[in-house]
Amino acid sequence: AELNTLIASTQCDTSAQCKVVAVGSRACGGPSDFAVYSTKTSNAAAVIAQSKKITSLESSYNAQNDIMSICQHLTTPSTQCIKNKCVKLESSAVNAF
Repeated sequence: AELNTLIASTQCDTSAQCKVVAVGSRACGGPSDFAVYSTKTSNAAAVIAQSKKITSLESSYNAQNDIMSICQHLTTPSTQCIKNKCVKLESSAVNAF
């Protein structure tokens, strides 16, 4: 909920303001998801700190509870400013794990 509050507004003027951050931890490795945020409306340091906190907590939970998950590794999506809103481009990845 805290992360969603931090990234609620994705307003942008240019695509350079659109960023993506890995969030969560799958039991097999890699992030659970990626969150899109705008540096115009969000505090990037706070977003990154909160995503790291979520990732750490989820990783600990997985280890403590012997959680299993699918071993599909997500690729980092690209982002773009479309109609003054940062969006995730699902069909495009900037790198692979």
